[in-house]
Amino acid sequence: MSTAIESMRSGYGEIFSAPLRDPSIWWLLAPILIIWFVSEIYFGRYKKERPGWNTALGDGMSLLWIVLTSLKLIFTEHFDLFSWGKFFFVLLLGLYAAMVVFFAFTHRIKQRILLTLAEPSFVYYLSMISVLYINDLISMNFWMIVDIILLFAILLIAEKVIRSLIPEAIEEMQHHSAEHVEKRHYPLYPVPHHIAQQRHPVNQHWQLRRF
Repeated sequence: MSTAIESMRSGYGEIFSAPLRDPSIWWLLAPILIIWFVSEIYFGRYKKERPGWNTALGDGMSLLWIVLTSLKLIFTEHFDLFSWGKFFFVLLLGLYAAMVVFFAFTHRIKQRILLTLAEPSFVYYLSMISVLYINDLISMNFWMIVDIILLFAILLIAEKVIRSLIPEAIEEMQHHSAEHVEKRHYPLYPVPHHIAQQRHPVNQHWQLRRF
């Protein structure tokens, strides 16, 4: 038990110390973190909005950028960063990104399924882990994978809390308030045919009008 805890603690130490051991990695991590942070703020302010096809397409393209950057790293500088484990990891990552882009562009599957497969937080988190792994800043093993999964679960919980704490945009609150007032004070009710014909002749037996 103590060995497992020590291995997990060592893995978290690698993850959190990685940007300090190689500050140049921020050139790759910063864009991912900024996009992730801004998207969380946006959907926190506009709580009624949901990601759509275009969101999945953008996330897939971002992941493809990470894949291409990773391939460049492992096949340059005299193959110093190359390993078959990294190559197959990037290959699987590229297939996943290509699948997301294809389905987002063609709408071949249901939107709900695609957004589950390409959940933005998962895409950005996977991109960051890929950057650290390809640059030899973390070593991939069983306990590191456990650490990565547990850390992602913690981040999902933190994401829900942060979104709930972000105040809703004023214009959205006013819009939904206006809709509520309209539905409350102006109910629809059926108008008999002979009365409706006097106002708006139509070929219907009933017509709806506002009170």
